[in-house]
Amino acid sequence: MTPLIAWPRRVEVGRDYLVTVDLSFPPDQWPYQDEELSLGCLLEGAGQFVVESYGETSMILHRFGGTYGPVRFVVRATATDREQTDGALWLTLVTAGGVPTTPIRLPVSLTRVPVDPLVDGGDDPADETETPAPPLAPPPTAAPEPSEETRPTMSGTNPFATPMTLRPLAPLDPLRYPYHLSCYVPVGDTEVAFDQFRTTIGAPEDLRLDGRMVVVSGPGGCGKTSLINRCAQWLTEGSGTGDLHPVVLDLRRVGQPRQPTAERMAEVWDYALYSLESQRLLVGEPDALRGRTAAYSLLRSILVPDVLVVALLPPMELPAEMVRYARQPTPQVVFFMENSSDQRHTLGRDAATPPIDLAVRGVTEREAERFVHERLGQTAEPLPRIAPGVIAQYVSLRKHVSVGELQRLLFGVYQEALEAAVPPDEITFDHLARYFLRVANALPDDPR
Repeated sequence: MTPLIAWPRRVEVGRDYLVTVDLSFPPDQWPYQDEELSLGCLLEGAGQFVVESYGETSMILHRFGGTYGPVRFVVRATATDREQTDGALWLTLVTAGGVPTTPIRLPVSLTRVPVDPLVDGGDDPADETETPAPPLAPPPTAAPEPSEETRPTMSGTNPFATPMTLRPLAPLDPLRYPYHLSCYVPVGDTEVAFDQFRTTIGAPEDLRLDGRMVVVSGPGGCGKTSLINRCAQWLTEGSGTGDLHPVVLDLRRVGQPRQPTAERMAEVWDYALYSLESQRLLVGEPDALRGRTAAYSLLRSILVPDVLVVALLPPMELPAEMVRYARQPTPQVVFFMENSSDQRHTLGRDAATPPIDLAVRGVTEREAERFVHERLGQTAEPLPRIAPGVIAQYVSLRKHVSVGELQRLLFGVYQEALEAAVPPDEITFDHLARYFLRVANALPDDPR
């Protein structure tokens, strides 16, 4: 069992910060007879922080290896007489039987000097830096200090880091972080695609009777995942859903990419069914539907009448798998899927309901410059400027540049500049070229 903990490392006295706690577990090593394990979270400030829970303080770990969402706390540092001092938060997990685990020390530096509010929360449990969980036993008198290898790192003030996340190049996700809505930049036809989605999703009664499938296509790194998250968040606001109540099921990390189609679809279906049952959104008996390849056409018979299931499917590259989803009538279900090829004509011919096809692409020179301008404009700190014409020159020479590649490149360049003993006054094309040559193999393949 591995706790995934996100907390600020440097805080300003009197400001609020977010701490999130989640868990992961290898699904093939589930040792419990029950399919769920409940754990409580106790976060203590040791006299240096005021700690308030933000929602439930317990989480449910399920046999598929994850939870139904992290536990959140809001912490505020209390007064300190010194300009800066070292402190700590203490996290203890408690079993359903009341047995506490070994407390985990979360080191924090407190300062009276204004700093950027580093409000951190877990973004992708599979990719966060993991802190090995202590055994479920009473705590010793002295808590062990986490090793340097297991301490999550932060991106600091890098303007090209995705805000609020431990993973600096994570896709934007307003489903978890509403602030991310202000971070979208209209590049690569992503804004066109979002507007297309809003105008073609259909009336609430159509969603109730027929459901819908949304397919986002485009090369890697062009913002497919960020676009899907934005569309799903728009639905959860009640936009376009009438009296239906959207419930998001994030199924994107269920199964393995190279699994046989039927096997992966069955695993995704079982996970979806289990998630709905755990949230008490099923009014019928689901046992008869378990173990099928997928039975979304029958889901409405046991689903709470006013619920709209927003299912975020795993990325798909196999036409056969996409067609099998598309052929199913899915009342009260909106599917989102992404792929890096163009299967729109195949799906349109075979789909039970015409899919909404959204396409994204790489950025133009002007779009790249706008992305850079807006990212640099979101920070008030003095940063090295980018020399005129550098971004346009890079895009022109590369021919095809995704927004993910651009973010990854500039994040690396600025991180090196910020860590340099003497930061440069401006970022030149030479900075970009030298960094690109060192990490060229990684740049184009950053999935978004």
